[in-house]
Amino acid sequence: MEMMNDPYKILGVDKSTPAADIKKAYRKLAKKYHPDTTSGNEEKFKSIADAYETLSSPQKKAIFDQRQNNPFGHPQGGGNPQSGFSENMFEDLLRNQNFSGAFNRRYGNSAFSGGKGMNTTGVLRISFADAYYGITRDVSIGMKTIKVDITAGIRHGQKIRLKGLGQRGVTEDLNGDLILVIEVVNDKDFFLDNQGLHTIKTISLFDALLGGKDTIKCFDRNITFTIPPGTPNGKILRIKSKGFPVYKHHNKFSDLLISIIVDIPKFLDSEDHKLIQQIKDKYNER
Repeated sequence: MEMMNDPYKILGVDKSTPAADIKKAYRKLAKKYHPDTTSGNEEKFKSIADAYETLSSPQKKAIFDQRQNNPFGHPQGGGNPQSGFSENMFEDLLRNQNFSGAFNRRYGNSAFSGGKGMNTTGVLRISFADAYYGITRDVSIGMKTIKVDITAGIRHGQKIRLKGLGQRGVTEDLNGDLILVIEVVNDKDFFLDNQGLHTIKTISLFDALLGGKDTIKCFDRNITFTIPPGTPNGKILRIKSKGFPVYKHHNKFSDLLISIIVDIPKFLDSEDHKLIQQIKDKYNER
């Protein structure tokens, strides 16, 4: 009869090694040969886990030691061979256990937080418009492609957690999560901060002086706003609830902040000069 794999040799320990040192040896080897490491070897990892399961259980360790001392099934000191262990008793003991429970015990004590795969992190880059409208993106993970729903209003640096798509655990329910960090690409017309959505609008000198109405395009919306009379260059007009979508709040928006640039006419004819001079003289007489 060929003796089963020796758990002592697999873990590099002997019968006199204390349980704590057996566990240390197991954790060191499990970490080295875990399938998700660079030196990973799934078959070797399983044999290491099997060996530790045997030596960490006093009952299973005693059975193995008995078989090793009595390879033909005879109890130590002689006696009736029928009272000894059968050739396949140890294998039968494992085979008759609940498989799921045995599997979790084998690989659930690994050096990877109870057999659970680690969370992994990736960066998902989207445009400013995608962040404004929301979008569904295809993301490739290993050999498969999944669809990731990005809710309107998501901001730069926010994270999306995808359950079970990180590092593989020893069972599927112990897989780690994939955490996607959102990177929103800057837009040439808008930027976002805690105050709201910012943009710039150039208005004429006359609208700045007299006031009036103007319109600005904010993605798919045309927003009309009021210019107060005497609006100076650099003034910021706040338009309530017309800015960036509020994340996971349907039809709710932050404020839109419009920085005003006053366009000063550069080409004036003689009549323009005369009229402006009259206004200046009148203003200075006050």
